[in-house]
Amino acid sequence: MAMVLALSACSSVDCPVNSMVRMVYTLDGDVTTLIYPLSVLTIKADGKDTVLIQPTENTSKFSLPVSYSQPQDVIILSVDKGLDKPVNDTIYVSKTNYPHFESVDCQPCFFHNITEVAYTSHMLQDLSVVKNTVDYDSDNTHIYLYFRPDD
Repeated sequence: MAMVLALSACSSVDCPVNSMVRMVYTLDGDVTTLIYPLSVLTIKADGKDTVLIQPTENTSKFSLPVSYSQPQDVIILSVDKGLDKPVNDTIYVSKTNYPHFESVDCQPCFFHNITEVAYTSHMLQDLSVVKNTVDYDSDNTHIYLYFRPDD
C-alpha cells in the first residue's frame, strides 16, 4: 500500500491553472480613466494588423498577450474622440523571450524580459516600465501609460 502511494505521488502534475502570459497596462497620471472608446490592435509577423481589444469606454487598465516568437511587439492604441478619424499611438515593446519549463506534462510556455520601450506621442504623454519580467503574474502592472488631458 505504501508503495502505491509513493508511486502515485511522483506522478502528480502541478501545472499552473492559468498559463496565460500577459502584459498589464495601467493608466496613470492626470488621466487614470480614458472616457473615449479605446481599441487596441497589434501588428502580426505577416505585417497585417489584428484587433486585440474591441472599442471599450472607461478604460483604466488592460492586459494583452505577448508574442513568443518575435523580439518586438507592436501595439496600436486607437482612441475615438468623435473626430474624423481615431487618434493612434504606437508602442514598440522590445523583449527577450525565454522558455519556461514546469513539467513535461505541462503545456510549453515562454516568459519575457522587457528590454526597451518606444512610443509615439499623439495622445500619450509618457509611459514607464515598472515591471520588466512578464510571466504568469497578471495582477501587477508592467507598463504605466500617461495620456494627455483634454484641453
